[in-house]
Order: sequence, then structure tokens, then C-alpha cells
Amino acid sequence: MKWRMGGRQRARVAIELISARLIALGVAVIVAACATLSADSSPEAKKAAVAKRVEVRWAALIKGDVAASYALLSPASKAVLTEEQYRGRTRKGFTGIEIDSIDCADETCKVKLYVSFDATPVKGHPIKGIRTMATETWVIDRGEYWYVWPN
Repeated sequence: MKWRMGGRQRARVAIELISARLIALGVAVIVAACATLSADSSPEAKKAAVAKRVEVRWAALIKGDVAASYALLSPASKAVLTEEQYRGRTRKGFTGIEIDSIDCADETCKVKLYVSFDATPVKGHPIKGIRTMATETWVIDRGEYWYVWPN
């Protein structure tokens, strides 16, 4: 006895195959687009990519997720700074950021931002809403931007 599909079944299988292929193609395009950031990328693409990474890093710091923010360090930074060392040098109490400017040249971007945080002096009352300017350096490596830990 042979197994036979009716017309509707064949059409459904054909649609499912086409859908699976389109999904695979879409995923491949997205992966390729993410991995193609380079020194030759447009200034707009560089700024958008680094702004997203800055926001992800700072969202992790604000949440207190030091491991997630450490994951965004450049490979060179990780080579000289362990996660434990990073944890010990990372301040707590951040409450927000505002990106002021992003300047990119070749594979490096300088990001100026305002960082808001709360502080508790050793003796005294908590100070809330401190706002200060910070400058970060981000570099492209393996098609992504990575934060460079300052020396």
C-alpha cells in the first residue's frame, strides 16, 4: 500500500517548507548583518550599534548585574581584568544614563554620557541624584562593539 497525500496536504507541506526556508534565510541575513560591523561601516551604523551596546551595558549596571556588564568588555580588557576584579572595581547605585555624544573613527568610538547615581558617604546622609559626565571607549572586534576598560 502506497502512502498518498491529497491536494490540500501537498499544498500545506509545500507552504511549510517554503516558510521554513524563509525563516532560515531571515535568520541568516540577521546574523550576517550583525557580524559585518567593521571600520568601513557607515557612521550611522557605527553610532547605532555602539549606542545599543552602551544602553545594554548600563542597564545591566543599573540592575546590579555585574556579570552581564563584564560580558561586554573587550577581549583585551578581559585578558587583564578578571570578572572578580571587575566586580570589586565597579560602583553600585547607578540610577540612569543619558548619552550626550558618540564620535566614531575607524574601529573606535568615544561615547560621552551623563551617569546618574546615588551615594552614601561613610558618615552622613545618602545623597541622591548625583549626575556626572563620563567618557567611554568602545572598539569593534568580531563584528561587535566592546567596552574598553580604562587603565
